[in-house]
Amino acid sequence: MIRDEQLILGRLGDCTGFLLRRVQSQLAKSFYTTASEHQLRPGLFSALSVIADNPGLSQRELARITSLDGATTVNIIDALESRDYAVRKRVKADRRKHALFITSAGVQFLDELFPLVEDAEANVINELRLTELNWLKTVLDRLHQNTL
Repeated sequence: MIRDEQLILGRLGDCTGFLLRRVQSQLAKSFYTTASEHQLRPGLFSALSVIADNPGLSQRELARITSLDGATTVNIIDALESRDYAVRKRVKADRRKHALFITSAGVQFLDELFPLVEDAEANVINELRLTELNWLKTVLDRLHQNTL
């Protein structure tokens, strides 16, 4: 059996998407382990956090910032509403649009969950120095901006 440190990726090691997905997969495993008792998926957590930091944003804005399609975003908002973590309110100026707001239960839930998520991420990123982590976040944000 070949040990991980002996495996050769070859040209695949030059593929940014593969390298990002490999790390994201580990982060997702840590997240699921941490959040499983709350029956929470990463999309719900991300959406609720964005809603908390951007009160009144639209469903379309939420979909754009989280890189989710419209149908998935609606399903996530439905799930957040069913848990009483967020509410949709019609925009008076345009009744076709909904503004999203976090509830007090949603705020409390995020306050409980963020430390757990940070601990789970620490298991994956603990080898990085703070300057490296900040650089990585900056580069990832730039890559995301290029996709918009």
